[in-house]
Amino acid sequence: MKRPNAIFAEAELQFVKVRAGTMKNVDLHAAFVMQFNRLDITATQIKNYCRCRGWPRGLRRSGKARWRRAARSRSYLHDGCLEVDDGSGRYRQMQRIMWEEIVGPIPEGSYLMPLNGDKFDFDPFNWIMLSSSMMNRLRQSPFFTAPPELRSTVFAAAKLKQALRDRTGRTLQIRLDRVGKKHS
Repeated sequence: MKRPNAIFAEAELQFVKVRAGTMKNVDLHAAFVMQFNRLDITATQIKNYCRCRGWPRGLRRSGKARWRRAARSRSYLHDGCLEVDDGSGRYRQMQRIMWEEIVGPIPEGSYLMPLNGDKFDFDPFNWIMLSSSMMNRLRQSPFFTAPPELRSTVFAAAKLKQALRDRTGRTLQIRLDRVGKKHS
């Protein structure tokens, strides 16, 4: 008797079945994560599932290289962000790769920040590009600890302070340390 599939949905099974023999396991895993946003599934789980079903388990290299372990996987989590091999051997954040495909290159020293706070939402329209000085301004403000309903206000105040600093070279003194606290 066959066990019911508890891990994959039917669309996910079709995706894996079609691509199983045509890609390396780690590349299949990266494509699977991009397509279905399933960070709970590992490359080993996909490989073992293919093995149990009798499907091909990915491309293999010939010779001695087949038995050497890779130093790192093709995708991993680093500081809460998914990083993947971009094909040139460099590991880059997934949101940066998606942003560059749709919007264009990211200037040196710029950061991407999610608008909704979800680092695993790879939609480029969920991300905003900030300069390093603006990112530092947000880190100094209570932006990351403020309640969600006040973040847009704190962001606007930080943006105003940064614009004034960029234009005049002086800092505007706005009290942001009391955001979210009840006044007595």
